[in-house]
Amino acid sequence: ASGKFEFDHIVLGVLVALYFGRLVTVDDLFRGFSNRAVITIASVYVISAGVARTGVAYAVGQQIGRLAGNSEAALIALTMVGAGVLSAFMSNIGAAAVMLPTIVAAARSMNIPVSRVLLPLSYGALMGGMLTLVGTPSNLLVNGVMIANGYESFGLFEFTPFGVAVLGAGIVVMV
Repeated sequence: ASGKFEFDHIVLGVLVALYFGRLVTVDDLFRGFSNRAVITIASVYVISAGVARTGVAYAVGQQIGRLAGNSEAALIALTMVGAGVLSAFMSNIGAAAVMLPTIVAAARSMNIPVSRVLLPLSYGALMGGMLTLVGTPSNLLVNGVMIANGYESFGLFEFTPFGVAVLGAGIVVMV
């Protein structure tokens, strides 16, 4: 909460404390790391960092500003689509964070109050997580439980029809 320590250091510190406090065994410590959902979530964070650092997300944000022209409704709709598509493959927070500077710049250049595009950006990122299996950790965790109980795994795009409907409805409401 104070921000003095890195998140990964805190997590590892808690694991070490649990072990030395004799609350978990070594096998229990490593069992969580072998879970498919944990591995997939970690992979999504790696992909998110790659998308952010290569400039792909920034380019998407700039393109949204260009395509919107001078229309506030177009900026809102394109912001939500862009954030949704990015968050389908990376973390929702990461998608919103990497798009934030360009969306704010686009709003300012169009003389639109920035506050009017921030909520659509947030909602687009949240709804976009529903587009794919890797879009949100909860999708992955449910999938992992299903596999562990003998059910067939979801496909990567099995959530897409529902996610597109939700994102589309959200865009209509926000515009």
